[in-house]
Amino acid sequence: MDVVFLTHNWPRWPGDIAGNFLVPLAHALADRGHRISVITPAHEGRGGSAREDGVTVHRIRYSWAGNETWAGSGRMQATLRSPAGLLALVGLWARLRAAARHHAPDPQTILHAHWWIPAGLSVPPRRPFVLTIHGTDGRLLVRSAPARMLGRRVVRRATAVTTVSRALSRVVETSCGRPIPAAHVIPMPMAGDESSPAVTPPRHGGVVVSRLTRQKRLDLLIDALTLLRREGRSLDLRLVGAGSEEASLRRQVEEAGLGGSVHFLGMLPPAVARREYQSAQWSAALGHDEGFGLSAAEALMAGVPVVACRDGGGLLDIVPEEGAGRVVTPDPAGVARGITDLLDDPRSPRAAKLLGATWRATLAPAAIAERFEEVYRSTLPRE
Repeated sequence: MDVVFLTHNWPRWPGDIAGNFLVPLAHALADRGHRISVITPAHEGRGGSAREDGVTVHRIRYSWAGNETWAGSGRMQATLRSPAGLLALVGLWARLRAAARHHAPDPQTILHAHWWIPAGLSVPPRRPFVLTIHGTDGRLLVRSAPARMLGRRVVRRATAVTTVSRALSRVVETSCGRPIPAAHVIPMPMAGDESSPAVTPPRHGGVVVSRLTRQKRLDLLIDALTLLRREGRSLDLRLVGAGSEEASLRRQVEEAGLGGSVHFLGMLPPAVARREYQSAQWSAALGHDEGFGLSAAEALMAGVPVVACRDGGGLLDIVPEEGAGRVVTPDPAGVARGITDLLDDPRSPRAAKLLGATWRATLAPAAIAERFEEVYRSTLPRE
């Protein structure tokens, strides 16, 4: 099969985290004999087509170079609120649609739109396509009536719709009136880590790999560590990531007197970031209404138990109530209790290792690619 990914989120440079979870799927499909290409926005004027690790990537210019910065930045909702951002989005919508017509003119070519906005909106009229809802686009369906009107049309027009979690499938059904069958709840795959150390380092403290944004609620984690310190239990934490809330989080850490125990490691390449889990005792994924939460699965796959919140959306597909995880109320006391419960439970590391092995098999790129093959076959025009 010929498969074309249409997405605003794809790594902009080697090691970039933007859309990196789509790359293992593209490579796994290519390894299974399919011809894979990607249509994605240019970044800061760097457009054109090129082969990247066996996948053809078409980078589409859509604005002046200085305005081609929002795609892949995680700032889509903020971009929609600014005139320049809205202009860029309209330009991108038109250019992506033209590119889809040009690079995927044959109806036998599978067009796979990732996120209903802007990719799903950019699919040419009367064209069969697969749509995957990932998370931010699902939250837009809930929070914005105008977005819901647009999104409903895209979702209903798609030949097949998949979501990365059960929580998102419920959002799509409630907001758009389209039920998602269980077979179409398909998370994105997890690339294997070929760089595991020969000797496992000693485990100590916590590690969180996350964008430092408000939706991830890392301020809640800092408050929980502050509470634990007042109770006489000081815990180390390593934060891997960057984002709009970094300055605020650093101030919060200093004001709480946690500067010696909370360490900001910045943005690291995905493989390097995953290695941080190998020396951790615990992790936390406190995001609100997450699409799925690959970072929690990564932690479990490294044998690290995880704390999540009851309103975590797709995270509840991953983190269990007990054993390898704790699901808690979204407040400092609840998070603190979840962390200490994991640390005080001698069974939690082994439970995390066992559950992580299950997730490793479930999220293997070849396994996820096989599931998408079935979806793709269902969308092909019948002869």
